Formats: sequence, C-alpha cells, structure tokens
Amino acid sequence: MKNTIILIVFIILIVSVVSCRSKPTEEECLQSMESVIRILGEGNPALEGMLKMARSDQSRQMARDVCIEKKTKARVVCEIAAKTKDDLRACAKLQ
Repeated sequence: MKNTIILIVFIILIVSVVSCRSKPTEEECLQSMESVIRILGEGNPALEGMLKMARSDQSRQMARDVCIEKKTKARVVCEIAAKTKDDLRACAKLQ
C-alpha cells in the first residue's frame, strides 16, 4: 500500500513537471507575437511601430494572460519559425 501511494505521488509529480515544460515562456510569446506581426504586417508602412508596441508592458501582460495560458509551446515555437501566412495557418492547428 505504501509503495502504491509513493508511486502515485511520483507519477503526479512527473506529469506536473512535463506539463509545466509544455507552456511557452513570456519571451517566447513575445517573439511569437513579433513573428506574427511581421508576417501579417508585411508591406504595411506602420510595421515598425507595431513591432515596438509588441514589446510594451501591455503586450507583456497579454503574453502572460493569453499566450502562456492558452497556447502550447509547440504552437509558439512554430509561430516563431514561421515565414509565411501558410506557415501561420499550419501553426494554428497545433493546439
């Protein structure tokens, strides 16, 4: 019985550690947001201003509130690596 409880606690700890690692960091979320802005804003004269806004305190808060909690690390990494709108569409499927 004691061994069973220890095993269950150990499994819960492993699952917790693995699930924590699957969340993106704030910095990854900001990089992802900048990548998305670059791709969607291509050709827009206001692109540089939009990129500056992406580093604002409000954007950092959004990264914490939305990206870190709602997006998977795989999707965020995909968005950082994306080069085209089609790439972004493929990333959106990684929930």
